[in-house]
Amino acid sequence: MKPHDVFAEALARGLASTVAPIVHRVAPHCHPDTLSVARAALAAPLVLALARGWPAGAALAIYGVAWLTDLLDGSVARDRRRLGFPGNADRGELIDTVADKVLLLTTLIALASCARGAPGGSWYTAVLLATIAGEAYLLGKRLADFRGGTRSYPPMPLGKLKVGLQVIATAALIAAQLAPQPQLAVAGIALLAATLPLVALSIRSKLRRS
Repeated sequence: MKPHDVFAEALARGLASTVAPIVHRVAPHCHPDTLSVARAALAAPLVLALARGWPAGAALAIYGVAWLTDLLDGSVARDRRRLGFPGNADRGELIDTVADKVLLLTTLIALASCARGAPGGSWYTAVLLATIAGEAYLLGKRLADFRGGTRSYPPMPLGKLKVGLQVIATAALIAAQLAPQPQLAVAGIALLAATLPLVALSIRSKLRRS
């Protein structure tokens, strides 16, 4: 296994162990698909926060809660299977993926629409648009593959690393947008740019499985 894969797997295990106590309490009472749908739904108040210039703390709180559900839903699904609850793993994986993409894409589109005057100018916008295009393609490909009979993909540690970096980068961009801090904006867009090769690798991987 490559070093970056080892790092990504270790990070995933660490996050899973951190939320394990919450998972054990939530699993018997909450369907994982509910958590995924809630994550997608939280995109609406987040866009409202960006559009109306709410305090950065409020927007980041919404964003943090949304991505917390991403840490929880997969673990809750596994815990429910262990406890004997029925479930459809393929459908759950699809709903989880769609919710991730809806939240990410909606946030990036909102940030792109507010990008006037952002540090870096056209470079800032170009990185946002490139990420939106890549992730929108991955979402469309996933939906098409599911309709074509490909119900799940093998785990991709680099995919988890990509999502983690995108979450951190986007959080920095949200904070910079609502409480103007040029350094945060530059750091966030640079980190988001660094994930573009991972987006390209994800696209290539999906195409090679077609």
